[in-house]
Amino acid sequence: MTTTMISGLPLTITQPGTYVLSGDLTTDGHGISVQADNVVIDLNGYTISGPTDSNTETFGVSAFDQTNVTVKNGSIDGFMYGIYLSDIVANKSSTADMTSTGHVVENLTISNATFRGARVEGNDNVIQNNVIENIGGTTVYEHAYAFGIEVFGASEVLDNEIIEVRGRGATDIGEGVGIS
Repeated sequence: MTTTMISGLPLTITQPGTYVLSGDLTTDGHGISVQADNVVIDLNGYTISGPTDSNTETFGVSAFDQTNVTVKNGSIDGFMYGIYLSDIVANKSSTADMTSTGHVVENLTISNATFRGARVEGNDNVIQNNVIENIGGTTVYEHAYAFGIEVFGASEVLDNEIIEVRGRGATDIGEGVGIS
C-alpha cells in the first residue's frame, strides 16, 4: 500500500493506502472522509481539531459502507461525531446483512465531541485502548443521548477509558452513555 502524508483538512480519501498526519490539523467543517476500502489513518501522535459548538453537524473521521478502515495513534478533538464508521443500516434487516467490516479504532484520545465519541457499525470491528472524554452537549436534537462509544453489529470493545459523557434536553432528560 502507498503512504500519503496528510497536511491539510478537510480531506476526502478515495484510494486504499496508509495516510499519516504530518502535524496538528484544524478545520471548521468535516475532517477526513473515507470513500475507499482498506485505508489506514495514522494520526502519528497529532490531533485533528474541529468545531465544538453545540449545533455542529460535522464528523472528525467518517466512512460510509466501506471495509477495513483503521484510525489510530493520536487525538480527535471536537466535531459532532469524533469517528463515524457507518454501514448505512437503513436497508438491512439484521446485522447479518451488514457489509461494513474489519474496522479498527485504537490508541486514540477522542474529546469534546458533542454527540458521539466513536460510532462503529458492521461486523468484525475492534475498538481498543482509547480514551473517550467530555462527550455531549449537542443542540441539534431536542433530547440528545450522548455516547462515548456506540457499536452496532459484532464488535470487540476492549480496554477503553470513558470519562464524562452527558446528554442534554429541554428538561435534561437526555442521557450520557459510556458504551452502547
